Amino acid sequence: MANEIVTSAEMRELLKISKRTLSRWMADGILPRPVAPSRWTRKQIDQWLTRFDEQAVESVPLNAK
Repeated sequence: MANEIVTSAEMRELLKISKRTLSRWMADGILPRPVAPSRWTRKQIDQWLTRFDEQAVESVPLNAK
């Protein structure tokens, strides 16, 4: 399913964000480059989420546990 296309509506639902936030993240280059206007592959999103999760873990202060 790596070639499955994810639409902007599906992306908003997946990330639990608003349309405005999605637009802002796209404009700011936070999200991966779409393969078509407001379309991403599932593989792109999975890779992006993995990197995002790794960055979140690395940024947790040591005394937060």
